[in-house]
Amino acid sequence: MSLKQKRLAMLLVAVPLLGIGVGLFLRAGLGSDPYTAFNLAVAAITGIDFGTMSVIDNAILIVLVVLFHRHTLGVGTVLNMVFVGYVADYFMKICDRFFGAPQNFMQQLLIMAAGVLVLSLSASLYFTAALGLAPYDTMAFILQRAVHLPFVWCRIITDSTSLVLALLLGGSAGIGTFVCACCLGPFINFFNNKLSIPLLGATRTATDATEEKE
Repeated sequence: MSLKQKRLAMLLVAVPLLGIGVGLFLRAGLGSDPYTAFNLAVAAITGIDFGTMSVIDNAILIVLVVLFHRHTLGVGTVLNMVFVGYVADYFMKICDRFFGAPQNFMQQLLIMAAGVLVLSLSASLYFTAALGLAPYDTMAFILQRAVHLPFVWCRIITDSTSLVLALLLGGSAGIGTFVCACCLGPFINFFNNKLSIPLLGATRTATDATEEKE
């Protein structure tokens, strides 16, 4: 399999996994990931369903991407914007139909832990494929370029900012939201180094790959 085919395969696996990861967080009922919490808060205010709200919010963020980091736009950007929110919605409906709600706090914790791992893994695959990043994910790379901090810290900052905005807009947050804000960056970095980059057969990070496109 060529390098280009590997990148495409990683992207096609990553996009539905991202939706499933979001769905797992929502299913746990302990708070969603920070950006989803922000989208849910805006959706509640506007009355727009979550999937459509995700598309709208990402479309707004594209303006910043075009201004500051346009080389990260690609087919992956479009797939993420269009499908992740709807995959999360569909995954939730499947869970409602076949499994019902978690019955106790331990089940909620296990589902939340699965959500952290699935989101981190899928984001790592998505970044490493380097075929276009979601507008929100690009925010961490834009920040990294501006302040010259490691990506892991920039991701924590963008996630924490999303969390604060969600709360200011009247959204809800739980233990899962705070865990996600603190853990996504380090876990994505772990999967980058231990799985995604070796799987691709590359010796560089997703940031390096996207910088080459400038």
